[in-house]
Amino acid sequence: MLRFLKKYRHWCLLCMVMMVAETAVDLLQPAMMASIVDDGVLGQNLSLVVQVGVKMIALVVAGGAA
Repeated sequence: MLRFLKKYRHWCLLCMVMMVAETAVDLLQPAMMASIVDDGVLGQNLSLVVQVGVKMIALVVAGGAA
């Protein structure tokens, strides 16, 4: 089977890298949400909520692209 995949090895490697990137984004989202709730909402810091929220949206777009 590996001999058939030999000509597609670059695509297979790219697929694995993109899957790792998507998984990393999925694992970072709960920590960012916890930061928004714990430090932003409970600490009444609206600028932190907006700042982390914008980073989270950018991260989601990057994860969606991956």
